[in-house]
Amino acid sequence: MIDWGHPEITGGGPLYRNSVKWCEDFFIQWECEQNKLETIRLEFNPNKTDLRPLAAFFSVLKLHSLEYARVTRLDVAVDYAIYLNPLCWMIRNTPYSARFEYNSRLKTRYFGAPSSDVQIRIYDKAQELQDHGAGELDIKDFWRVEAQIKAIKGNSFDLMDSAAVAGFNPFDRLEFYDPYGFEYEGQGMFSLFVVAAMARGISYAASELCKDTRRVYLERLRENMGKQSFNLPSVIYREVFGDVYRRFIDRMQELFDLGQAKGKLIFKEA
Repeated sequence: MIDWGHPEITGGGPLYRNSVKWCEDFFIQWECEQNKLETIRLEFNPNKTDLRPLAAFFSVLKLHSLEYARVTRLDVAVDYAIYLNPLCWMIRNTPYSARFEYNSRLKTRYFGAPSSDVQIRIYDKAQELQDHGAGELDIKDFWRVEAQIKAIKGNSFDLMDSAAVAGFNPFDRLEFYDPYGFEYEGQGMFSLFVVAAMARGISYAASELCKDTRRVYLERLRENMGKQSFNLPSVIYREVFGDVYRRFIDRMQELFDLGQAKGKLIFKEA
């Protein structure tokens, strides 16, 4: 006998006829409006969720359901306890936008649209936590670089395909250029480029140049900025995320096997 999770019926939506919030951390939808397939959508944050109730959820699914599970969105975050100026980042040939606070301070830098295969967000996580009532933090700076992955090479991907997830790096085109901390005056158009980068961001300054000049100025800027003091998100993802994701799907498989072994569990209200 286990707690049934107190599901909170939330009604339908534009894509699914039925939805429910379960165990506070899981959002479940079913009966897709777009097709007749027996599709169930499950949404949760594994960093903040006790995954054990999933054994009950998996117990009522068909035997090979996990093998056919597809990921339609995966968020991956890299956190830094240092100040990361959002103006210093760029992804070449990718649309970018920004969100500002009331005091005109840059709050979030976006690369790509929410509907893109991958959207990158760079934002002040400490400020976000304080906005949600967290109060003062023990650290001065807390910045997050986050990738929202909806597709790999244009397609959704299998939940259990760790090789595809580990082999794809959503941060591989994200570059960091620091236009501060060196003498740039009296260097002609390059000086104007640096001033524009400090005022509007490296993405804006680079977009105003032709391809060859952009390449030369970015190389020149990298030479002037000296040694980078932190690992880029692409490096951290490459070294860490494959193992993290494999552990996650191993846990999902363990809970699925547990649920299937017990059959249709008998639920009770606590």
